[in-house]
Parts: sequence; C-alpha cells; structure tokens
Amino acid sequence: MSSQSQKAQSADLGSATSPLVLICVLNYRTAARTLDAVRNVLECDYPNLHLLLIENGSGDGSAEVLKTCTAPRLELLVSSWNRGFSGGCNLALARALELGAKYLWLLNSDAETSRDALRTLVQAAESDPAIGLVSPLIASDTDPSRLSYAGAFMDLHGTQEESTADVAEGQQWMLEQPEHFVVWGTALLVRTEFLQRIGGLDEHLFMYYEDYDLSYRAWVAGYRKVVVPEVVVLHEEKDFSGLMKNIKPHYFYYWFRNFILLRRKHGGILRRARPIWWKVFRALELRHRIREQTELADAILMGLWHGALNRGGVYPDQIRVPRLFRVAMDAVTQGTVLRRARAAGDAPPS
Repeated sequence: MSSQSQKAQSADLGSATSPLVLICVLNYRTAARTLDAVRNVLECDYPNLHLLLIENGSGDGSAEVLKTCTAPRLELLVSSWNRGFSGGCNLALARALELGAKYLWLLNSDAETSRDALRTLVQAAESDPAIGLVSPLIASDTDPSRLSYAGAFMDLHGTQEESTADVAEGQQWMLEQPEHFVVWGTALLVRTEFLQRIGGLDEHLFMYYEDYDLSYRAWVAGYRKVVVPEVVVLHEEKDFSGLMKNIKPHYFYYWFRNFILLRRKHGGILRRARPIWWKVFRALELRHRIREQTELADAILMGLWHGALNRGGVYPDQIRVPRLFRVAMDAVTQGTVLRRARAAGDAPPS
C-alpha cells in the first residue's frame, strides 16, 4: 500500500472514531485577523471537524474578504446584522445540531491554537459524559510563557470574582468549588447536548460575561466544567495599565452592565444588592480615575444605568445618561473620594 493510501485510510479511521466537532469563529470587522485564525485552526490534527466561519453583520465588506478563503471543511455563514458573541454562537449551535456534531468549539478570532489542541480537549470531554465545558489554559500572544488564565472564580452571592494564572490554584477551584468555577470563552469546547438542553447562550448579554453565565448554568444543570492544563491557547491581552487608552468604550459598558444583569438573572436585584453595589463603587472609582477620557467614563456610567434598567443587547450608538442618575453617581463618587482622602490624611475635616 502506498504512503498516501495509508494516510487516507488512517484519516478515515480517525474520522470514524472521533466525534464530529463544529468549530465556530466569529468575525466582526476584523477580516484579516479572522482569516489568520481560520488558517491556524485548519492546521489542527483533529480528523473530524467542520469549521463554520460566521460574518456577524460587520457591514464593512468583510463578507467579500472572507469569501476568498476556501477549504473542504470550511463553511461561511453571513448574518445580515450583528448578533453579538452570544447570538453568533447560537447560530453555530443550530448548525452543529443540523450536522449532528457532538461538540461545538467556540474559538475567538484573535486566538492561536496548537495542532493537537482540539484533539486533547475532546479527549478530556470524552472521559466523562457529565463534562459540559472544557477550556485550555490561556497565555499572552506576545509572551507565550506568561499565562493569563488557568481558572476563574465567581461568587454570585458575594463580591469575590477573580481569575488566576496559577495552574494549581485553578485546578483547586475546579475540584473544590464547582458552583463558583468559571471557564473562559476564549477557546471553549462545549457539549452540544448540554447547550441545547439549557437553551443556548444568553443573547440578552450580547457579549462579555456570557461565559460566566454559561459556567453557572452548567453547574445548575449538573454538568462539570474543566480546564485542561496540557493545552495552551494564545490570546491577545488587553492593557489595563495607566489611562487605558487602548480600551474601547464598549468594553467597559458591557463589563459593568452585564455584571449587574447576571446578578439580576440569578437571584434578582434585591437578593444580589451587596455584590451589585460593590461593583457600582468599583465602576465609579474607575470612572473617577479616567474622568478626563469622557467617552470611556460615560460608557461606564451608561453600563451602570442600563444594568439598573435590565436593558441588554448591543452597545448604544449614542451615550445618553439621565441627568439625575449622573448627578447621583457623581455625588456617590465625590463622597467616596472624600472619605478616602480623609482616611489618608489628605483632606481637611468638614
């Protein structure tokens, strides 16, 4: 038998014994970067995959650029409007169910994977039918030796919310605190049966915190969440140092709004009043620190306002915060700053 025939037979056997995985890569106005992600993931050694590239309503000609990329296992789906991360992933879930895919791999367009990453993640998922979510470790794309994620922790009842780059600590949270353990959505392998059972990702959140929501719903539904230390995926890091001039306003809007929406969803605004107020104070402290960057500061305030209103969906085209709410938040900020200054001995007594 020729070498090519042996390879073909090996691939066929691999496809027959490996469950089908649908890989979802979303594009929103980053066509060149998305094409790099597609080329990267098509080099993986997993034998039974279908790559779904979703053009998520960019409206900037991205669809025409993405059509230039063709491959036997690649499918392009063009949405006429921006559905957000959650809505785009739900399109992928529907397609995965049509194809009979056992797993859905949600892969960020700015993530870079190794050839064996998917195979190793699937092996972990196949080890226990109760595993619903599987994540790799996440490392910096500029310094692969520096981990940015090995696990995360969220207490919906309190204020503790943090991630760790320490593998041992992450594994400890995973084993000892399954209710509070969070897997990030950067390169998340999801069992489609689980995702169908819970009704998909929450499109009210649109983007950010949907992985925190998914992690908690997995625990409620009786599924496990695991991080596989043998797999490392590289991902672009945000720089939160200094005045954070590289951070876009919508990031702060979604981050603070969705923190509140998540607490409202799982317990209500009254039962979750303590963590919500804690986040409000944190948001106002940040707003005060970057107050000269009015667009960023106003995005934080709008996120708090829409969280209070339980308004989800896409980032608004215009920032319009009611004057009374702005005045109230300014008063809270001034009071907090003054109290801290007095405690530090930097302000005169009243």
